Amino acid sequence: GIVMTVASISGFVMNITAFSYFKTMRARNNNNKFFKRLYMVISFTDILICTSFIPVIETTFSTDRSGALFGNTVFCSGWGVFWYTAYQISIIMVSTLSISRFLVI
Repeated sequence: GIVMTVASISGFVMNITAFSYFKTMRARNNNNKFFKRLYMVISFTDILICTSFIPVIETTFSTDRSGALFGNTVFCSGWGVFWYTAYQISIIMVSTLSISRFLVI
């Protein structure tokens, strides 16, 4: 639980920093605008993933290992959909970044 807490907090802080950097960065042309926006979407998705660890962290510190949030079936179902969607978007965005970088080269 402690490792997950440290990783989540540091990931959150670093992705907020990255998002802020790319938001203030000036784009000189359309190619730069595309990559700037892509990096912003990746950072924002990672921020959402880091915040989605909060219920999992809470569960690791609870005595019965079910936690206050995962005991609720509605929350559990919604969190599952959110988690699946967030990491799929992250995979798609990183793949898009890799393909677009390959095409630019």
